[in-house]
Amino acid sequence: MLVIRRHALTTSTPSASKPPGGRSAALVGAGLAGVELLTAFPYFAAIALIVGSGVSNAEKLSLLVLYCVIYILPLIAITLVFAVMGDKAEQTLRPAGDWLTDHWPLVVGPVTGTIGVGLLAYGITQLT
Repeated sequence: MLVIRRHALTTSTPSASKPPGGRSAALVGAGLAGVELLTAFPYFAAIALIVGSGVSNAEKLSLLVLYCVIYILPLIAITLVFAVMGDKAEQTLRPAGDWLTDHWPLVVGPVTGTIGVGLLAYGITQLT
């Protein structure tokens, strides 16, 4: 979202009536840490599953690297589009970003539902 709104963020002028203080920066940092903690739970779960698996250490490392690459694949793709297309990248990516902003439940719902059903089925087969 910051990539899309970067022009609006660079054109804003700071308020001259109040000098900048450290308190707001600390609050923003704490808020970001809280949001990042939420995204860390799937990572912790993946690490726990990988560590608990019966594969060698090299395979565990490979699985962890694979998880990390898949996790950041959208960021890599966006970065490559900006690196290749330059200023025209925003024109290319904006329609997709706008569509996802408007329709994200149509994407996230079925994907998480499918993953949940798959994990449930796997768990039931492991218990029996």
